Amino acid sequence: MKKKVIIIVTLLVVVIVGFTLIKSKKAKTETASLWETVQVQRGDLSITVNATGEIKPLQTVEVGTQVSGVISNIYVDYNSRVSPNWILVP
Repeated sequence: MKKKVIIIVTLLVVVIVGFTLIKSKKAKTETASLWETVQVQRGDLSITVNATGEIKPLQTVEVGTQVSGVISNIYVDYNSRVSPNWILVP
């Protein structure tokens, strides 16, 4: 009786191990078929990004000046464009 139980348990273990091995090989083959190999090519790459929303600065800085004395004339107006080393001769 003990011999029969040992033989049945051994056969069940062999069948389960065999089934597991066959299933894992099948899963590996299915995973491998997801990849495709091609030859290397040169070409242009373009990426488009679409976004909606509002652009906000991370940090704002107030720009001003301190002048000692009397200001006789101001030759620019609010939001006028100026450049470095800009000199206006009256």
